[in-house]
Amino acid sequence: MLREIATGSGADRRRAAGLIGVVMAGVAGLALLHGLADPPVSTGTYGAFPMALDALINPANPGYSLFFPSTPNDQGRGFEGYQYLGAGLILLVVVAMASAVIGRKRSLPTSPIAIPTAELRWLLPAYAALTLLAITNGVLFHGEQVLFVPLPRAVIDLLDVVRASGRLFWPVAYTLIYVAILLAYRLERRTLLLAAALVLQIADMTPMLAALRGLTARASQPGTYQLTRDPRWDQVIASASAIEMQPPDPFRNLKLIEEIGWRAMLACRPMRHMYVSRVPQSAQHRIDADRRAFLAGRIDPTRLYILYQGETAPAALAPRVRMLDGIAFIPPATPAAPPTLCR
Repeated sequence: MLREIATGSGADRRRAAGLIGVVMAGVAGLALLHGLADPPVSTGTYGAFPMALDALINPANPGYSLFFPSTPNDQGRGFEGYQYLGAGLILLVVVAMASAVIGRKRSLPTSPIAIPTAELRWLLPAYAALTLLAITNGVLFHGEQVLFVPLPRAVIDLLDVVRASGRLFWPVAYTLIYVAILLAYRLERRTLLLAAALVLQIADMTPMLAALRGLTARASQPGTYQLTRDPRWDQVIASASAIEMQPPDPFRNLKLIEEIGWRAMLACRPMRHMYVSRVPQSAQHRIDADRRAFLAGRIDPTRLYILYQGETAPAALAPRVRMLDGIAFIPPATPAAPPTLCR
């Protein structure tokens, strides 16, 4: 589109403008459908999940690579900002790019492979912006912050929608690999290079695959619940009009809120809140009001209140606290009828 606007004819520009309009309308429609008409509360965490300058060669998870050392995993670069290419792709990129830069490549006369340089050039402005956003204002290298550029709060709030900014480099990385493969196919020894890259990539990824299997081992184990094993939870949850977690901080115990949420879904009972990356302002106001009411000892008699470990009920509510599976909760004083849609 940028090329059409910059160099195209009047008809080309109008067509590009029309396409931009269609895309923007689609984005606006998706935003409205997903509740963004009610602006979300800024988390102020842009830069929490950045791409480090050495991200392409730094696994960012100790033990993920067979060949490359890793800095400690800080949960930002090691997940949201994960950009490690792997030894095979690193070899492919280095050899292919070096052959192009220093002029050592020899194109095969019969090779149909061509590098779409003219087309890719128009992606550079967008890729430059994505790269800067991915790196963020807190520049990291080898696990250490080497530069920090303070940003106004208004800018931080504006960029909150891309707080997992490390992901933004993924299209750039895909294009880098795509070009490297095209360059490799133009080399006489392309078969040897690609085979070596594949073998290295598989070998290098072996520790990471083993680690991921360990992380997902729970999925192959019998049973759905680990924290809420008692079958009486079904009755407790089914008697409530809604379930409220106190305090409303899902990071206190994500596994607990997910298990309670799963049981609530099966019982067709709403959760007053769950973990979402962006909370609409109206929802945050409601959550804050629920919290104030709980701390004041004013609770809805039809709701079930689950207390995270370490949370103490107000004195007026303490006699009503019960325990199940070591989890404190306040059962509904008045059993509620099922929601209309569940009857």
